[in-house]
Amino acid sequence: MCVFRRIRTVKPELSGHETGNILYSQLVEAYPNQVARYHSKMGPIAKKNSIARFREGEVRILVCCKALDEGFDIPSADVGIVLSSTSTERQRIQRLGRILRRTGTKTLSSLYYFFMVGTIEYSGLLPEAIDDIAEFGLYFHEAEKRFIHPDYDQLAYKVVDNLSKKKLAPENLSATEYFLGLGQVRSDWLLDDTVLNEKLKNSPAGAEHNYWLCMSWLSREKERKRQSNPTLKG
Repeated sequence: MCVFRRIRTVKPELSGHETGNILYSQLVEAYPNQVARYHSKMGPIAKKNSIARFREGEVRILVCCKALDEGFDIPSADVGIVLSSTSTERQRIQRLGRILRRTGTKTLSSLYYFFMVGTIEYSGLLPEAIDDIAEFGLYFHEAEKRFIHPDYDQLAYKVVDNLSKKKLAPENLSATEYFLGLGQVRSDWLLDDTVLNEKLKNSPAGAEHNYWLCMSWLSREKERKRQSNPTLKG
């Protein structure tokens, strides 16, 4: 889910909970009935209800401020987006652990860490490389208004090129590029073939099925490249 593509600019002079409220309002507009919020200015009952709704799956997005850095354990989630950085390594690791912990049947987790180059935010999220965690660097291309993901984009280009050589119909090629574009800001391409095949098998015909088909093609291309380049991440 590419939440951040539809979020408007927030003024930097606002406090954390004010920014959180603005972000919450924008997400509610984009994803009605799917968003809850949690911050220190809320009452205890409201905060408890927000966590309960997220835990029970009533809402899919939880907007929170630093209140969740204070030892509060949130339900397991598979995607985290950190928009406000911290220079404290302990807090970065806490945030990482809330998303990347292994629980239940979760096969893959992703943490998106936004920062501005040349500021206090410009520091590595992880203190050092950690086994089983692949770290990728994306950057935002202002002129094209899109994210650039070198590792992913190279594989996606190869998939499109292969299909083009097979004379795939133009409308199908365009659809492939669209679904590969969705996958660029997700981590589904890192799933192993067994999981991807299961997703493909169980997905209904239509957009969802076509998305997983594109992820499967890209995963195969990744494996082919890995065989020739063992240092490839993912």
